[in-house]
Amino acid sequence: MALYNLGQCYRLGIGVEKDEFVAFEYYEKPAKEEHLDAQLQLGYCYFNGIGTEVNKLKAFELYKKVAEKGHSIAQNILGILYEYGDGTEINLEKAIYWYRLAAEKGDKGAQYNLGKCYELGKGVEKDEVNAFEYYENSAEKGDSNAQNSLGYLYYCGQGVKKDRKKAIYWYQKAEQGGNVEAQKRLASLYEKGRVYKKIIHGAIYWYKKVIKNAHPEVKENLDNL
Repeated sequence: MALYNLGQCYRLGIGVEKDEFVAFEYYEKPAKEEHLDAQLQLGYCYFNGIGTEVNKLKAFELYKKVAEKGHSIAQNILGILYEYGDGTEINLEKAIYWYRLAAEKGDKGAQYNLGKCYELGKGVEKDEVNAFEYYENSAEKGDSNAQNSLGYLYYCGQGVKKDRKKAIYWYQKAEQGGNVEAQKRLASLYEKGRVYKKIIHGAIYWYKKVIKNAHPEVKENLDNL
């Protein structure tokens, strides 16, 4: 545990100068001794090239090992790797399997990912009611992607009765978490007056926030106000 904690300190620069190579070394020993969080972080390092060369196959193997021992974060990550074929071949059936295991443990990321699959009919039969339920569970735990998606379902009336006040509520919650898509949707709602009477200064505020978050493609909308 001490070596793992030291690895965290060096990776994040907590109390010491940040050094990803040292962090990687500190993760290695406890990982070999079956420390699950160390194995998870080592997988993260291999996947992103932190303190070592990128090796997505090794990352996948580590995530799978940790996931099989019941670690919900690893299960969700493994689902993502199977969904997009990163470090392994695309396998939607396995992606859904791992998302579901993690979601049942209350993992908000997995609940969002499973909701997305149900909304799109990806790997499962399309079911907007199920999508809504998974998004809602994740959103209430603070996942900004789920909050944004939940707002969209409320706005469109997909899987739930249309409720634009609740749509705005969840878009705002997502925006508070830094979700750029929610910022864009709020800006569009203000600009086009879909919820409130058209309020130009509100639209300008949200578009400026989106541009600040590196989305210059909305500048044209701002120029037209």
